[in-house]
Amino acid sequence: MVRVLATLALALAFALLFMPIAEIIGKQFGHAVRPRLFKRSKRKVSYLGGSALVPAALAASTILWGIPKPVLPVLGGALLVFSLGLWDDRLHREGGLLPWHRFALEASTAAGVWVLGLRPSITGLYWVDFALTVLFLIASCNAVNLIDNMDGVAGTTVAVIASGTAALALISGQLVIAGVAAGVTGATLGFLQFNFHRARLYLGDSGSLFLGFTLGGLLLSLRLPLGFGGGFVVAIALMGIPFTDTAVRQIARWLTGKSLFDVTGGIDHVSHNLVAMGLSTKQVALTHGFFAAVGVAAGIYAAASLRIEAAFAAIAMFSLIGVAFLAVSVSKQRGKAKRRRAFVLALGLIGLLALGSAPAAISARRHLESAKRSLQLAATVARAGSLSEADSLIGKAERDAAIAAESLGGPTTFVARSLPLIGTNLKAARSLAYGTNLIARSSRDALKALSEVSSGGYVAGRIDLEKLSKAAPSLERAAAGAELAVAAVPRDSKMLLPQVSGARDEFERRATDAAHGLGKASRTLEVLPAMLGADGPRTWFLAVQNGAELRATGGFIGGFGILRTNGGAVELVSLEPDRFLPVPPSEVDAPDEVIARYDRFGARSGWQNVNMVADFPTAARMMAGMWELSTGEAVDGVIAVDAVAIGHLLGAVGPVDVPALGKQVTSDNVVDVTLREAYGLIEDREERQDVLVDVGRETFTRLTSGTYADPRLVINGLSAAASSKHLLLWSRHEEKQLGELDLDGSISGSPSSDYLMVVSQNASANKLDYYARRGIEYSVDLQAGAAMKADLTVRVDNNTPSDLPAYVLGPDGAAVNRAYLSVYVPESTDGRLAKIDGKNTTLESHREVGLGVLSQFVETNQGAQSKVDLSLVGRDFKPGEYRLLARKQPTPFADDFKLEVTLPPGAAVSEMTPGMRQNGNTVTWSGKLSRDREFFVRYEIQNEILGAAWNKIASLADSR
Repeated sequence: MVRVLATLALALAFALLFMPIAEIIGKQFGHAVRPRLFKRSKRKVSYLGGSALVPAALAASTILWGIPKPVLPVLGGALLVFSLGLWDDRLHREGGLLPWHRFALEASTAAGVWVLGLRPSITGLYWVDFALTVLFLIASCNAVNLIDNMDGVAGTTVAVIASGTAALALISGQLVIAGVAAGVTGATLGFLQFNFHRARLYLGDSGSLFLGFTLGGLLLSLRLPLGFGGGFVVAIALMGIPFTDTAVRQIARWLTGKSLFDVTGGIDHVSHNLVAMGLSTKQVALTHGFFAAVGVAAGIYAAASLRIEAAFAAIAMFSLIGVAFLAVSVSKQRGKAKRRRAFVLALGLIGLLALGSAPAAISARRHLESAKRSLQLAATVARAGSLSEADSLIGKAERDAAIAAESLGGPTTFVARSLPLIGTNLKAARSLAYGTNLIARSSRDALKALSEVSSGGYVAGRIDLEKLSKAAPSLERAAAGAELAVAAVPRDSKMLLPQVSGARDEFERRATDAAHGLGKASRTLEVLPAMLGADGPRTWFLAVQNGAELRATGGFIGGFGILRTNGGAVELVSLEPDRFLPVPPSEVDAPDEVIARYDRFGARSGWQNVNMVADFPTAARMMAGMWELSTGEAVDGVIAVDAVAIGHLLGAVGPVDVPALGKQVTSDNVVDVTLREAYGLIEDREERQDVLVDVGRETFTRLTSGTYADPRLVINGLSAAASSKHLLLWSRHEEKQLGELDLDGSISGSPSSDYLMVVSQNASANKLDYYARRGIEYSVDLQAGAAMKADLTVRVDNNTPSDLPAYVLGPDGAAVNRAYLSVYVPESTDGRLAKIDGKNTTLESHREVGLGVLSQFVETNQGAQSKVDLSLVGRDFKPGEYRLLARKQPTPFADDFKLEVTLPPGAAVSEMTPGMRQNGNTVTWSGKLSRDREFFVRYEIQNEILGAAWNKIASLADSR
């Protein structure tokens, strides 16, 4: 603050020093004009005030702030228009520059400043922001130039606006801008000493163009915390007085048939109308300063309180002032412009009514953001167990969304809703408000269902099945409400601003996920009672999979046990290490394709490789068959869990002690402890094997006895484990329902979709898969009317450290990650030729559950990366739509996944999976494949000629 004030004082001192020199030079060399205030004065006044003001402002700013890099393009452009003004002043006696020449030079300068870095985020649309920036800078230049028509008017107005700009810069922490604005303020105050009535200096075109361009550029450079367009609205509010004067003058001239580009001056400005109303010259200047201060105050309040309505209110006030003075100006002129006048007045009235919708829209936005925050916080506190607080937050969200919908549908937005572009965005925002309100109501129903299940519904390991029945209707209503919310927000809205379309896309993504999750929960609640023994006892085989040595469904079976359910009671009968697994007397039955593919690995006769079969229902039936052959006991279903799933459950039951390691296992470290530390620190084989089983046994004992188990956390843990495929379920009796819920680990795909699943299986008899990381890139090229072509790249990193025991590194101690890598694709896809680390190879080709499988052994040395490149050619796809089902393998760490879809030339995307991004003719998604994902892109061929040409090129390429 002290430095800013020092800049102002120094600029004032420089101005007071330079102004007398400018006055003398102007009069000496003929740079003087006669004031045109009703020709009252015959004095000649120098118009070189700007030539003294500019060096004063720049010198003070540079001395105290150095080279102002953040606004260097703005100051460079301001100096260019200053030179333009000097030239225009020099040619004044010959009539000056032609208006169009001057306008073109100003526009070129403004465009150059944009190119050099002045990029305000007004709408988020590149070319729209460019056009608005150029227009604002041109308007600022000429508006300040036009109010330099009477003693003190321009100087007073500019000094107030510049000081307001400095204050806004201080509020937003942009100190260099504050320093430059303070320099302009000080220099202008110094100029006012020679410009206030009676004036000895005028700014001239040079000074007024410089000040206008500088103020406009500084205002656009401000980064205020008001979202898209907020800073631009504040900038208009601060420039309200100059803009109002310019608008009144130009519209009045147009209405009365005068030239809009008459540079000889006139008496049709606001200042002249004020004099005609009886104000003195000094009072006119002070009046301009006062209303400029109102605009500044509104802008500062808007930025400080984050209430942009204040800036809109100021703009509305200036608009009303402008309409009033326009009426006065036109009424004094004679002419035959009634139609024009009626048209403009009607247009102005519509504009004012549309402007009146801005506060309602801003208020609605604030309420919608509040509703979003409340819903997010409600989900967090509900997961933490505070259901009453969550209910209160949901109620607040519901009220906020209702207020937003009411604001956007009220009478103040009636006119705006009927206008193109504005109306489209208001209607889209209103649909978001309705959708948010529906989501809040669904959340309330879901919370009610959760309350029913958790409140007394889980005691000492027994689940109250009656509570589940009572919760079902609420959950069903919640799912239906979420689906209605998705339908309430249309996807076909055109011409949406980025912030509106972005909010719509985010809402659709969240609402779709909510609808899917609630629908799944509702259907789960329908089948759960029977699985819990509502119709009689059930016996379940429990497989604990160890991801340190990967198998298709998660890892080799390191532990096994029996769970029993009866009337809602869950009992862990046993859980033992895999060394106690009974050996089946013969091979179990399996589909022919499984026999052909996996018999060489002994999958039907040994527990270690039974889950090499990626389709869990198939693998589970084989496990159940092995158990029955070995023990004579039939099981009703199979449950498979791994360390990640146990981690989710530990969040509900609390930490578990591991005596062998002398530490506790928690939800955060269970994967690291059981898959890394146990192998690195425990030498005894049996003791090492027991770690994961002991942790699982204690976790399931607490879970099934109800000890320490918070019902809500249990639900959250089971849900997270199941959705990420680390908890897999198969039931003889509910196989179809579990498949529909995608809880059974089935790998089947839709015949109408593309399909991809990458599966690694340990082929080294080591425990190195904890240290493996995979990256998958899938690039699809859609030929218009031709077969789909795709390139798949799978990268495997072997990050194994050197200081591991031999039993971890493998039989040869070489720490080589040797994996049996399989790629599952649609059955009709061809792609046997591949490259592994740049070398050509042929992949095995098999069939499994209606899918094609391409496989090969891949070796990755310690500290190295292996890369498998595969070109795929698929069947013809439905024109206009591409879908991909990408399934994940339950590995200790999720794969990095990138999808890239190249559309046919002439294609325009009409809809795509939320979260995907479009860049030209390519649509991409990247992230962690933490669950199965389905992607879609819908498009239209807008240029049929281009599409047909591409078809021809593609067919020629295929024939060659």
